[in-house]
Amino acid sequence: MKKTLSLLLVFALMLTLGVVGFAADEQTLNGAADGRNGPIEVEVVMVGDEIVSVTVVSQSETDGIGSVAITEIPAAIVDEQSILLDAVSGATVTSEGILAAVAAALKSGGYEPADFEVAAEAAE
Repeated sequence: MKKTLSLLLVFALMLTLGVVGFAADEQTLNGAADGRNGPIEVEVVMVGDEIVSVTVVSQSETDGIGSVAITEIPAAIVDEQSILLDAVSGATVTSEGILAAVAAALKSGGYEPADFEVAAEAAE
């Protein structure tokens, strides 16, 4: 019984240390670039070399036009692990602003933005 309990405690400790190690690799990066109506500021969360989230934290883009890019581009960046994406139709400047802000954030964290300029996979 003591041996089983000891093994469970060791396993629990290993899991705890693994979670702490995982969290330590997480970086939150910030970047900004010009959009159509002013600066666009983003927050990019990285774990290792993976983009796990992109959030637009500040923007002045037009509702119904630029706001579509504000929603779609960050999700596409995470899905594709790329900043080489097509602009949202009708919101080219906003789309390019978001992509440039993410590139600036990556650069601020010591990443090379070119490493994330991977062509999106063609739809099948």
